[in-house]
Amino acid sequence: MLGIHGQGIGEDLVHLADMPSNQLKTALDSAFRSEMPETSWDVEIKDLAADAMRHLQVSCFPDRTLNKDGRIEGVFVIVTDVTESTTRLRALETNNRRNEESATRVAAQNVELQRRQKALIEANDELTSANSELRSANEHLLISAEEAEAAAEEVETLNEEMQATSEELETLNEELQATVEELNTTNEELAARSNELERVAGERETELSAAREILTTLRAVVERTPAALCLLDKAGNVLIASEEYANLAGRNAHTIPGVGEVWKKKLRSVQVQDGRGQLKTFTVEQLTLPEESTEVMLMLIPQQ
Repeated sequence: MLGIHGQGIGEDLVHLADMPSNQLKTALDSAFRSEMPETSWDVEIKDLAADAMRHLQVSCFPDRTLNKDGRIEGVFVIVTDVTESTTRLRALETNNRRNEESATRVAAQNVELQRRQKALIEANDELTSANSELRSANEHLLISAEEAEAAAEEVETLNEEMQATSEELETLNEELQATVEELNTTNEELAARSNELERVAGERETELSAAREILTTLRAVVERTPAALCLLDKAGNVLIASEEYANLAGRNAHTIPGVGEVWKKKLRSVQVQDGRGQLKTFTVEQLTLPEESTEVMLMLIPQQ
């Protein structure tokens, strides 16, 4: 049961037995001190032969049969296979939990049924009250029917008045027809005005297209110009830069922003290092672009 075979005779049980060594060693030490075990302890061991788990109950007792001078020289280790009883106990515990859960569900259902019964009683009381109200309402309806008959007579009188009003509406209709003719004339004038606005819008679009072409050409010129030029958007981001500008920005990144970076300050001049490593002052000048442009052109002009 402990996985010890014939070749294990004479070896240390603590290291041979397939169980927690600390717990077994403590129990053996207590028995050698002539102490009776307070309780047995259970271990779970893999049974290789049956390919299943085996539950064992282990107890250690001092052997007093060889005790001549008061010393304990042997210990009885009693190992009992309690797999069947443990399995039954766990099955009982599982069934007990299931029964407790079922009892809890039944109790909850009972509470829910009591709540529904109370709700039905309240609903019945409400129906009884509603029936009384319906009877009272029926009496009111009878009275209302009599009032409706009287109202019908008043409606007949109103009908006569409506006929007179209809004649007045016919007169108003003739006046509305004359107003519609005036509106038609106004609509024709608005249509002519709309055509004029469309023509003006077309001319404006042509002007915008021409401005875009100019800006496209301007961007191409910026990239090829020998001067230090750059093109900014409204937010100050550098969109395009000439080669000269890019060289200055590369050498003076802390002062001049490169492509994709932002001009955070509006400077009138900057002092930077040129290609020979000498400090040189450049005037920052904003160039005028077409009116429709959303970009800004900056030129860095070296001061003499």
